Amino acid sequence: SVFSFFLPEYVADVGPTIVPGYVAPESMVINMPSTVAQLNGLASLVKYGLSDCYKDLGFGKYPGYGECLDDGSMQRATAVFSYAPEATATAELMQELNTLL
Repeated sequence: SVFSFFLPEYVADVGPTIVPGYVAPESMVINMPSTVAQLNGLASLVKYGLSDCYKDLGFGKYPGYGECLDDGSMQRATAVFSYAPEATATAELMQELNTLL
């Protein structure tokens, strides 16, 4: 189906949530292959930018053209991370990240 419906009282049958009885409705649809695929996609996003390199989560500026080079050029990327914090002190940096998140 297109939509996911979760039982609000669902408790995973393995892991540290069993004993305290914590509920995690979204855990009904999580499985290891999709979790690993998502982590691989996020690692590729950081390494190559938003592109089609190595099954990334995005699409390339010129799909299929050029190589996926690991030199930081991100030549096939449609977008790249460009955030650079302005704060230098730890407390200021934490405040800036709190504001962003």
